[in-house]
Amino acid sequence: KKQFPSIYRKIFTTYVEKVMETEKLEDHIIICGYGRVGQYLSNALDRLKFPFVVIEFNKEKPSKPF
Repeated sequence: KKQFPSIYRKIFTTYVEKVMETEKLEDHIIICGYGRVGQYLSNALDRLKFPFVVIEFNKEKPSKPF
C-alpha cells in the first residue's frame, strides 16, 4: 500500500457493477459475503425456496451455480 499506492488503488478500490437482468426482487434476503457461513446460508435458503442475493467483495471467490 505504501510502496505502490497507484497499484493498490487500482486493485483494491475499483469495482465491477453488475446489473441483474431479472424480475424485480421483493421480500428477499441479502447475504453479505460468500465464505463458509454465506455458502451454508445460501444452501439453506435455496432449499427452502427463499429468494436471496449474495454480495461478495472478493472477485476471486469461487461461486457455485444456482
